[in-house]
Amino acid sequence: MAKKLTPEEEQFEFGGAPAKKKEVASVEIVETFGNVTVHRGGSIKVKVEPGAKPFPLEDGDRISTSPNSYVLSIWDHPLVDGTGTSLTLYPNSELEISCSRGSPAGKEGGYAKINRINLLRGMMTFAGASKLELKTSLPIKLNYLRDSVICGIEMRSDGSIAFFRKMFIDIEHTQSRVKSGMLSEEAIATREGLYEFRKAEPRYAVLDQIPQLSARYAGGLGAKAVLGSGIIEKYNEVIEKQKSGQFEKEMENAKEAQINEFRRQLKEEKYLPKRMAEDYKKYIADYEESKRKPKAAGEEEDKIDYEAYAQKLAADGDKALSQLASFSLPPPAPLSEARLLKEDKSERRAMNVDDYMRKIVETSKKTTKLEDQVKSVHEYIKKREELEGGLKDSLIKSFQVGQEAGKAGKPLMDAATDKAVVNSRIEYQKITFNILAAEKGPQFRMIQSPPGRAYVVIGIKVENEKSASTLYSSPDSEIHLVADTGEVIALDNYKYETALDRGKPSEGYLSFKVPEDSKRFTLEFGKKTEKKEQVEIRFG
Repeated sequence: MAKKLTPEEEQFEFGGAPAKKKEVASVEIVETFGNVTVHRGGSIKVKVEPGAKPFPLEDGDRISTSPNSYVLSIWDHPLVDGTGTSLTLYPNSELEISCSRGSPAGKEGGYAKINRINLLRGMMTFAGASKLELKTSLPIKLNYLRDSVICGIEMRSDGSIAFFRKMFIDIEHTQSRVKSGMLSEEAIATREGLYEFRKAEPRYAVLDQIPQLSARYAGGLGAKAVLGSGIIEKYNEVIEKQKSGQFEKEMENAKEAQINEFRRQLKEEKYLPKRMAEDYKKYIADYEESKRKPKAAGEEEDKIDYEAYAQKLAADGDKALSQLASFSLPPPAPLSEARLLKEDKSERRAMNVDDYMRKIVETSKKTTKLEDQVKSVHEYIKKREELEGGLKDSLIKSFQVGQEAGKAGKPLMDAATDKAVVNSRIEYQKITFNILAAEKGPQFRMIQSPPGRAYVVIGIKVENEKSASTLYSSPDSEIHLVADTGEVIALDNYKYETALDRGKPSEGYLSFKVPEDSKRFTLEFGKKTEKKEQVEIRFG
């Protein structure tokens, strides 16, 4: 009885090499250009040319580039159901990388995952699920809208930081209390504020040349390897042999020998299978017919000069090498005041396209998680329709409520948890304020309140009843709310006409983010140094 082979022996038996267990995966530098150093206790000079063995990184490694040098690609190898990260580090840059690796059951070769990237200086681009940190004292906060993001970051010499080609990441300036739009491609953070660009600056478009130059450089290295290997000389020998007719003569002799063997078997083999005999006769007839036909005259096939082609690729690679070594970005344009984001508490801030897109992303996350939560396709489809339908319905309802909010008898919020009737009237700076009602809830105009806070929205009617001149209201500096805890709360948003002509009243609202558990409030009109006009508001 034949011995039963193991899978490894069976693979070797049929021509393959025995399977070897892969080493545990690692985060790797896949390609470099110029002078790249990995700091791991000491300094390790790293050179990884195209096609060479990658350089494995360890947790806590710092990678730095010299002038005109690049780490063209760093990759990780996450689990099958994970999202990988890839990044490029540009000249005069440095980052620290945090990663983890392991060999869970059922995952041959294990996994390696970049968990955090800390950019210390310079510029990088990255895409993936790793978290980003920056060595900066700027008052900024990064908010990930999805698990995986795309972004380029440049830490400029003037202390500002540019975020370009960003997707699914919000840049928040905590000092000026503004946030870059989800749909903007670039934001520049300074000490004073945040500048926004819907399209990334043209200077970053030149970064697209880097992978092209790298590919040409790699092609040149390959061409030089071919030129030095003797392959082209051997190819030319084959071509010369073909031109002399030697190959054709050898093929003809082999074919004639085969046909003679068919003739011999037909003549001498008594029990030749009928089907085989018919095939032999057809082969012989086709051969004799081909011998009778005159050969068609044709032009000699053009010889491809592979040596000249390889030399051209090598020269182009050298040119790309020179361009990479001297590559630089154009200088940034001066920042324009028109690009500076300002805290906007007007009606325009109530619900914009960025807020809408954030809701879409949030719903998409919930939809993705459904696959792990439901037991059948039918249940998945039903719950997904509920989520997407709920988003659509809530958007429509929010828009309709927003259009009517502040008008007498109309709701102020689309999901209020508490309501209060006020019906108070005061006069401040010759303007009459009719305080009609108030509502409290966790969400206002599709924007969720922060943890521990809730929205209070107050419906008002504002009117210039006496002055023939236009009267002006400055709600940001003149109106605030005092909670029962004593906390003074600044106005979050408002909607009413602030330039009031006599006889032209304006209906609208005031909104505040208040302590979630507070029930009693005092609405105050008056600047810090003025005597205040007050209205009491009680819930519950």
